[in-house]
Amino acid sequence: MTTVRVKPRVAWPRSVVAGEPFLVSVDLALVDTGGEPWPFEDEEIEFTCLLNGGRYFRVEAVHDASVVLHRFGGSYGPAEFVVVTRTTSGRHSLRLTPLTSHGVVMGSVEVPVQVGPATAEAGTRVVKLAPRAWSNAPVPVRRMEAGQVAEIIVLRPGGLPGRRGSGYRVGPVYVLTAAHVVAGPTASVQVCFDAHRPGEWSADAHVVLLSEAADLALLEITAVPPNLPPIVSPRYAAIPEADAILPFSAVGFPQFQLRTDPGSTQIVYRDSCLVRGTISVLSNRREATMELVVAPPSVGVAPERSPWEGMSGAAVWCDGALVGMVSFHHRSDGIGRLAACRVDRWYDLLSPAELELLQHDAGLPPRDELAPADVTSTSNQAVVFADLPADLPLHELADLVDALTALPLLRSPNGMSVLLDSIDPVIPATSPRSANLRIDLFGIVRTCLRYPGTLGQLLEAVRLLEGPSMETERVDHVAGELTRRCGHDTSN
Repeated sequence: MTTVRVKPRVAWPRSVVAGEPFLVSVDLALVDTGGEPWPFEDEEIEFTCLLNGGRYFRVEAVHDASVVLHRFGGSYGPAEFVVVTRTTSGRHSLRLTPLTSHGVVMGSVEVPVQVGPATAEAGTRVVKLAPRAWSNAPVPVRRMEAGQVAEIIVLRPGGLPGRRGSGYRVGPVYVLTAAHVVAGPTASVQVCFDAHRPGEWSADAHVVLLSEAADLALLEITAVPPNLPPIVSPRYAAIPEADAILPFSAVGFPQFQLRTDPGSTQIVYRDSCLVRGTISVLSNRREATMELVVAPPSVGVAPERSPWEGMSGAAVWCDGALVGMVSFHHRSDGIGRLAACRVDRWYDLLSPAELELLQHDAGLPPRDELAPADVTSTSNQAVVFADLPADLPLHELADLVDALTALPLLRSPNGMSVLLDSIDPVIPATSPRSANLRIDLFGIVRTCLRYPGTLGQLLEAVRLLEGPSMETERVDHVAGELTRRCGHDTSN
C-alpha cells in the first residue's frame, strides 16, 4: 500500500485569558497519497486525535476525540476539545498526535498558545460547540488490557547476568516499568507483548525517565509494528489512607512461571501470571509502599532466588485503575507478600520535569485531578475494617471463630501453617498457640485485633487459599456483621 500522511487542520485562539475556557477544533486531511484518490480498501478510516495539555492546560474532548475520513472526500466533522489554562501567563503549547485505529502514530504537532493574565472585568465565557456528526468510534474502556502487558528483557554488557521484569504499555510508544529492572549499564532493552501467541511482537526500547526514589522508569519503544489494536490509556487512581483491605490484580512474568516448550526441550520461557490478592493500605507506611497480600506460589525455585523475580514493574490494578507498580519482594515478609510503589506517591518522589513527562507521555493526571479508588464499588468486595476494639470479649468473636473452624483449609494437616505464612509474621510470633483448633483461632483473631490491618490480611488469605465456597461466604458474612456490630465499616 502507498505510504500516506495525514495533515491536521487545527483551529484555535492564539491568545487566551488565564482561567477562561477556549475551543480547539481538529480536522484531518490525507496528503502524499501517491496520486491515488483513496489508497485504502475500507470506505472509512478513523483516526483518534490525542491533544495533550501537559502541566499548563486541562483538556477534555467534547464528544469524542475521533475524526472519520470518507473516501468521497473530507471527514464527518472535526474533533473538538474544551481547554482551560492552568497557568497565569506565558507562552505554552499543547501537543496534537493523530493515531490510526491500530495505534500507529501519524506524526505530532505543537499548538502554541499565548496566555495572558486574568482581568478583573472577566466574566463567565460560553464556548459555542458545533453539533457532532455520528461516529461509530467505541468509547475506550478503562481497565487492564492483556495486549498491553509487557515482558521486559534486559541484556547487560561485559558478561553481566541479564534481568527480566514486567511492564505496561501506557501510550502508543511508551511503557512503564520498575526503575531497578533497567538501571545501570545495559547492552539492550527489549519489550515483548503477547509472547508465544499469534499476536506476538517485540521491539527495542530506551529509557527516557528513571527515578530510583520512586522505582519507576518510562521506556520509549523505538519502532511499533503497524496494524496493532488501539491503545487504551489507563485510568490512574490514589489509594485512600484508611484501615482498608482492597482487592487488586496484576499481570507479570515471575521466576516461578518458567516453562519448557512441549515441542522442544531446548526452548525455555516465562509465562504470564495473573496475580490476585489484597492491598493492606496501612502497611509499609514508612517505606511509602503498598503491601500486596497474595497466595504463595506452590512451585519452588533455587534458595538464593526469589520466586517473584521478574514481577517487578507489573501494574497494580484496583477499581479498574492503575494504582501502583510492583517494586520489591522482601524475603523477611515471606513468599505471600510483595511491595508496590503507589501512584499517589509519585507526586512527592518525582521532580516537576519528570511529572510533566509522565503527564505528557503516560497520561498521568495532575495531582489535583488524581481521583481515589472507589473502595465502595461493587468490584471491591473485601470488607473494610476500622475501629474494632482490641479488647473485644470472646463472645463477640465466637461466630467468626466458628466460621473459621469450619473451613476445610484449617482442617488439613498444613493448612494453618500455610495461612499464617501468608500474613504479617508478627501474628504467629505473638499469638498464644493451642493444639485445639478453636482455641488456637481465638488467640490468633484476638492478636490480629491488636495490630491494625492484620485481621483483614487473615481473612483475605482465607479467601485466596480456600477459594469460593459456602464456608468462605460464611466467614465473610460474620466478619461483616462483626464490623457493623462492634466497629465502623467504612465501606457503608
